[in-house]
Amino acid sequence: MDYSVQLVGSNLEARQTVYKTVVEYARAKNLTVLVCNNHGYTGDFHNLAAYAADLEIKMWSVPESFKVRQGTMATVYGVALHEHNLYEMTDCFIIDEPVPDNFHVVKDRDDQILAIYESSLGCRNVLHVLFDLPHAPHGKDEIARHFLTRILDALPDIQRLTPEVKILNSLKKAKVALLRELEEHIDSTRESLDELTDSITKQEVKLETLKTELSSFSILPDLMLADVSEFITKVKALHQVYSVSLGSGGIHVTTQFLTFKFNDSFRILGRVQFIITWSGKVEFIHKRKYGPSVHPHVNAEGNACWPNSPGGIPLSLTLKTLILRAQGGEAVQFLIRGFLQQINVGDTYYSPAKWTVADPSKVDEMGVIHFVNDEEGDSE
Repeated sequence: MDYSVQLVGSNLEARQTVYKTVVEYARAKNLTVLVCNNHGYTGDFHNLAAYAADLEIKMWSVPESFKVRQGTMATVYGVALHEHNLYEMTDCFIIDEPVPDNFHVVKDRDDQILAIYESSLGCRNVLHVLFDLPHAPHGKDEIARHFLTRILDALPDIQRLTPEVKILNSLKKAKVALLRELEEHIDSTRESLDELTDSITKQEVKLETLKTELSSFSILPDLMLADVSEFITKVKALHQVYSVSLGSGGIHVTTQFLTFKFNDSFRILGRVQFIITWSGKVEFIHKRKYGPSVHPHVNAEGNACWPNSPGGIPLSLTLKTLILRAQGGEAVQFLIRGFLQQINVGDTYYSPAKWTVADPSKVDEMGVIHFVNDEEGDSE
């Protein structure tokens, strides 16, 4: 078998210099060599593998599996690139992590990595030159030739393989990759199956719960006019409620003068107005007197970020309040005590620190501020 050298693609500015240098190396080693410039790309920018050469040389390249960043190279083998007007040659890959032992590393006297040689199961040998070596301007070809010669001299012996051996080794490599892919697919399928099994179990439990609720609802007597009056009475009796009324749109509630606790201090919400609609939605009446919104968990449009907790869905609570009369004002009580007066600092529209600080001596054990008369509270 005879040696040969082939240049592939563009961006090989010093083509003749690169070609002559590699020809000398290929003749001495009796190898077939392909040369290209990856120009800052990883992987196969040019598909050299299809040519099945003994050695592939890729300029301004790096093994695809490496974690790298783009940078510039100031010196190569002690030669200051800028001083020789080799500005475009300075583009390079910088490797921040240790190079695995199965790669051959070419360094200069400053311990700087210039190139990496990888041999893939004997079927593919690739030399990655980390910087843009061929980008040498006219008159600087000898410097590029000097760099490339020293890098090639630092390579280990490369065994020249017959095409049949290369094909055999490629098939072995493909088998290993296929087995690994199948194992990963089996693992991911098993994980998906476990997740689906867990989801099915949860849905079965939820189904039984809903069936139980449906049975409870079906035996309830129809609501009477007296039940509506009783409901209003129960909600009005809540400590944090100032007023309540029922309208065609839903339950209209105005709270007492409320506060919430944040960083060991009470913050003022004032009187909060909201409507629990018959469809289960909660609408807050917008105001910005004591903070940027009604509440840290309510945005300027009145949309609330509800807590992800059992019983935290307003629709469920509303239905329980209106249909299960024994529950009284459960939905209203939740919206005040479980939402308005509770803060999840990591999940708010606005910082709780933006709300006015209250005098703690005026706040009772339920977080309510009372006035001598209602005029001060109503003034907001």
